Amino acid sequence: MVEAEPLPAAPVLARYFLNDLHRIPESFILVLDDYHHIRGTMPANEVVREILTHPPQTMHLTLVTRRDPSLPIPKLRGRGQVTEIRVADLRFTQAEAAAFFREKLEIPVDEATAALLDDKTEGWATGLRLAGLYLSDRKDLKHRVRELHGSSGHIAEYLIAEVLSGLEPEMATFLVETSIPDRFCAPLCQAMHRRLIAGKNEVSGSEARRFIEWLVGANIFAIPLDDKGHWFRYHHLFREFLRELLRKQADADAIAELHMKASDWFEENGLTEEAIRHALAAGNTGAAVRLVVDHRYELMNSEQFRRLHRWLELLPAEVVDSTPLLVSARAFIALNGAAGPEFSALAARAKNMSAELSTDSDQYKTLAGEVYALQGVLNIFAGPSADVFTAGRQAMRLLPGQALLIRAVAIAEMSFSRQMEGNLDQGIELMANYLAEPVLPDNIRARLWAYLCLQYFSDADIGFKINFLVSNFVPDF
Repeated sequence: MVEAEPLPAAPVLARYFLNDLHRIPESFILVLDDYHHIRGTMPANEVVREILTHPPQTMHLTLVTRRDPSLPIPKLRGRGQVTEIRVADLRFTQAEAAAFFREKLEIPVDEATAALLDDKTEGWATGLRLAGLYLSDRKDLKHRVRELHGSSGHIAEYLIAEVLSGLEPEMATFLVETSIPDRFCAPLCQAMHRRLIAGKNEVSGSEARRFIEWLVGANIFAIPLDDKGHWFRYHHLFREFLRELLRKQADADAIAELHMKASDWFEENGLTEEAIRHALAAGNTGAAVRLVVDHRYELMNSEQFRRLHRWLELLPAEVVDSTPLLVSARAFIALNGAAGPEFSALAARAKNMSAELSTDSDQYKTLAGEVYALQGVLNIFAGPSADVFTAGRQAMRLLPGQALLIRAVAIAEMSFSRQMEGNLDQGIELMANYLAEPVLPDNIRARLWAYLCLQYFSDADIGFKINFLVSNFVPDF
C-alpha cells in the first residue's frame, strides 16, 4: 500500500496497519528513532496519531526524538499513558561517567579526572563517548581532559553533522551569535541580530522569537535557566564549538560589535555587570569605565560594596588607579570595610587627583563632593569640629542627589561635629531632618540610626533621649 500511486490517505494506512498490529499476541515494542525528522503535517505523523487513538494492548510505542512530537502528548500524559525520559534524566553522574570510561571504553580514570570530564561534558552521554575517542591514546589523561573543548576533532565533527547540517542560514547565524553571552533570551538575540536594511538599522523580533522556539523545540544543547522559558544557556562544549565557529566566520571587529550590542542591551535592562563584561570583551575599556562610574551610586546606596569591588576588579588595575571617581569609589569601599590605612591612602589620592582636575571638568564637582565627604571622616578622628562640619556641608552642597549614601555620611559628619562641640541637640536635629527625606531606602535609614546611637553613646546619654527619638521617629521608619 505504501508503494501505491497515489498514496492512500493516512487514516486508511493507519487502519490497515493497526489491523496487522492487533494480530500480534505477544507484548512488543515499536521503536521509531530520530522522530524529530517527522513534521506534524507529514502522513507518517498522521499514521502515528491514528495508532495512538486505538493502540493495541500488546504494543509499547517508543519515540526517540530531539523535539516534542506533534502528537497528543498532553492528553496521554493526563491519562497516565506516557513515560517521558528527558535530557536531565539522561545525564551521567560523576560516578556513572567514571564507570562508563572504565568498563565500556576501558580507559582508566581516577575520581578527579572523572569529575573534570563530567563537568566538561555536563553528563552528555554522546559527549562522554566522543571524549573517550579523544582520550583513546591514554597519555596524560588529566592534561588532555583540561584541553577538551567543543572544537576537539570528534566532537566538532559530530556537532557539525548532527546539529548544523541542514540548518537554514538564519538559524545558523543566530546560533553562532548567541554563543557570545553566557546566557541569552529572545530580546537579547533580537538586539544582537541587527541587520542594515534599506539604510536603516532594523530588528526582526519575530525572527528572534522563532529562533528561541526552534531552539527549545529542537533541544539543541540549550539549557533553560528559569521556569518561564525566558533565559537559556548552551552546553559548555557546544558553546565553545560555536564560538570557535564564530571566530572562523567573522573578523575581530564584527565580534567586538556583537559584544557591544550585548553590552548595550544588558545596560538598558539593568544588568550592569554583564554589560561591563561585554564592553571589556569588545575591547572598549572606556565604555566599561563609564558603566561603573554611572552605576556605582546604585550599589553604594544599597550597600552592595562587595559587588562594587568585583566590578572594579573586572577593569584593568592601571585604569582604575588613573580614574579619579573610581579611586574615590575604592576609598568608600575601604571605609565600609573598616580598612583604615587603605582608606586613608585612597582618600588622600582622591584629594590629590581632585586638585589636579580643571574646575570646568564634568566630574570635578562630583569628585570634590566625594572628597569632602572622605575628608570629613578623617577630620572626625584628627581635626577640630569646625573642619568636620565644613567638610560635611561642602559635600552636601556639591554631591548629586542620587549619592544617597555619601550624603548620609556627610550629614552624619555635620551631626557629629555639633555633638563634638557639646551641641548634641543641634546634631540630632540635623539627623532627624535628613531622616525625614522620603527617598531614603531603609538600609540608609538604619545606618543613620546607628550613627545616632554612636552620638548618644559618645555623649554618655543612652536613656531618655533615645526613648524620645524612638517614640517620635520609629513609626515613620
